[in-house]
Amino acid sequence: MRRATVALVLAVGLAPLEARAQSAPPAWCVPGTAICAQSNGQGGASAGGQAGGQVGPNGASGNASGNANGNGQANGSGQANVPPPPPPPPPPPPPAAPEPRATPVVIPPNLPPPPPPPPVLTARHGGYRTGFSACGIARLGLHSGFHGGGCLFVPWRRRSFGVDFVETQVTAGGTIGTVDVVVSPASVLVNLWDDGYFTHLYARVGGQIGHSWPTDEGGRRFARVGGHVGVGLEIDVAESVALRVLDVRGVAEATFHPADRLGHPWDLSLVVSTGIVFK
Repeated sequence: MRRATVALVLAVGLAPLEARAQSAPPAWCVPGTAICAQSNGQGGASAGGQAGGQVGPNGASGNASGNANGNGQANGSGQANVPPPPPPPPPPPPPAAPEPRATPVVIPPNLPPPPPPPPVLTARHGGYRTGFSACGIARLGLHSGFHGGGCLFVPWRRRSFGVDFVETQVTAGGTIGTVDVVVSPASVLVNLWDDGYFTHLYARVGGQIGHSWPTDEGGRRFARVGGHVGVGLEIDVAESVALRVLDVRGVAEATFHPADRLGHPWDLSLVVSTGIVFK
């Protein structure tokens, strides 16, 4: 009896639940039993059962059914402030262009400046101008003996040659004692060597005439005619002055009177002179 009453109460209380369960999705039941369960897909679950009872002459029997529903819901949320990632680094700058390299300047060692070029076709002793020169002279004759004196001449020079005009020599002495005046109208000088600046080595050739006056009473005057060849050296000491270092020449002469006491009508002489040339 008690079992029938419990079954009846469960049937009445669970009737609404059974109606709600009929509209839900299909349930899963245990085979051979009246126990079923279903899920609504929203976090809920239900279970149902049936019970019945019967009273008869032989006693009472009953069954019961019931449904149970359960809902569960859980909500959760979280928030965290994460800083944004740093911006990417800027791209590296392009490689700088190489700086232009300056051309090295080579400083030559301290050398003396080159000498100025020699003038072209200009005279070393006045060019086309005439100058004035004076010299001391000594003459040693094979027959006439030693004479000493001086000379004057007018020089004219170019780069490769020159001329001594009207060279006049005045000497005195000798074995018979004479004063000699010898004039060379033109003596040509040919340049043998020139350093381009100051030094000039030359050769000369020319003719000469002269006259001799005896110093002894009763002597006789006579003429002299001949020629000479020689060499000489001149050095420029200033723009308008040159030094005749040495001039050596050999002289051959014929005399129209004996040149010595032995009566020789000719003479060979060595003449040496030095002097200064004004341009």
